[in-house]
Amino acid sequence: MRCPVTMRVAFAFVLAAHALLHLLGFLKAFGRASLPQLTIPISRGMGLVWLAAAILLLAATTVLVVSPRWFWLVALAGIATSQVAIVSSWHDARFGTIVNIAALVLGLYAAVAWGPFGLRLSRALHG
Repeated sequence: MRCPVTMRVAFAFVLAAHALLHLLGFLKAFGRASLPQLTIPISRGMGLVWLAAAILLLAATTVLVVSPRWFWLVALAGIATSQVAIVSSWHDARFGTIVNIAALVLGLYAAVAWGPFGLRLSRALHG
């Protein structure tokens, strides 16, 4: 059974919003925005990690909508990068872990259900 399109689109919006929030870490690190809500300083190096997380999560969002079979691959890279960024600013960003856990569960499900080593492929190969 495939994930309903409306559920995929709804999750894509949540994932995109999460990705865009990662841009705040990048903007703060490079002094492009005054963000008093982010109380922990962010180095330029970590700012690049925040940017990479945003890019990977936006890519995962696109793949989720366009080609869900490969969502797991891009999502897992984005989630790992996102969590590194979140841990570096835990006090300010810890609630992003909730979205990462939801994305991880969905990504693992997608890998098992539709990935190249998933259950559907196994059934197709073994009858």
